[in-house]
Amino acid sequence: MRYKIKKWSDYQHYKDRCPPWIKLHHALLTSEVWVMSNDATRTLAVACMLLASRNDDNDGTFNGDPEYIKRFAYLNTKPDFKPLIELGFIECLQDASTALDKCNTEQSREEQSRADVPAKKSSKNTSIPKDFSVSEQVKLWAEKNGHTRLDERLNHFILSCEAKNYQYSNWDSAFRKAISDDWAKLGKSIPIKNYDPDEFLKRMGAK
Repeated sequence: MRYKIKKWSDYQHYKDRCPPWIKLHHALLTSEVWVMSNDATRTLAVACMLLASRNDDNDGTFNGDPEYIKRFAYLNTKPDFKPLIELGFIECLQDASTALDKCNTEQSREEQSRADVPAKKSSKNTSIPKDFSVSEQVKLWAEKNGHTRLDERLNHFILSCEAKNYQYSNWDSAFRKAISDDWAKLGKSIPIKNYDPDEFLKRMGAK
């Protein structure tokens, strides 16, 4: 990828010498690229000018290989050209419709890599809600599994959670677990099977 420093002639001095010189006029300190940038971008701007000065064509272009520029300018991270492009300091020498995205190659790859990693689902535990009650889902589950005395179990569950500051992410699931484990010591329930007279008679006849 090649880049070009805009208004390259403004930074030239003693153009007839090789290598050509660059000049850092004091106006650079008040320029937009200096004032609006961070330290890494300012360092990169100077490095870009030095790289362009080594080009035999002296046209302000330079090779923008991120790894090479990182080593050349002693940067801690690979260069991000996007701020310099947005501030009009350099331009990317390719189709304008895709230049900005492709010029910032390394950052784009890093951002895409992070985007490809599925976000971890975070489950935040909370204290028991003040209005916690037996939900319809829990009632259906209790009826199906033969659990009774839900009001007594609920009171014991709430008192236990408040006293010991239990925290859960799903309070219905926690309550079902407490019922199954018989926190209230009311005796574990046994699912009630429907009475079948025919089945009863068959068993009696078998005896």
